[in-house]
Amino acid sequence: MIDHNTQLLDEAKRRGELLPHVDVQAVAELLAASFTGVQLLSQLHSQRRDLPERAVVLLESFLPAIAVPAVLARLDITPDRASRLLAE
Repeated sequence: MIDHNTQLLDEAKRRGELLPHVDVQAVAELLAASFTGVQLLSQLHSQRRDLPERAVVLLESFLPAIAVPAVLARLDITPDRASRLLAE
């Protein structure tokens, strides 16, 4: 998971989508650890039924610290995004 995050964040940084201060490796590890915690809480509270909503809260909190404003304006991080993509 960390390697995948690192690759995606490296690509985003090369495209100018991340703020200049972002340490790609540190953010990749923090994101993996944070999502692991979100999964655990979701499992404990609802057998993961609320995982999409919890993931959105994580991303809404996390992304403004790493992404440039123009990218934030274009992102779709709504809970139903995955099901809409699968339906296409």
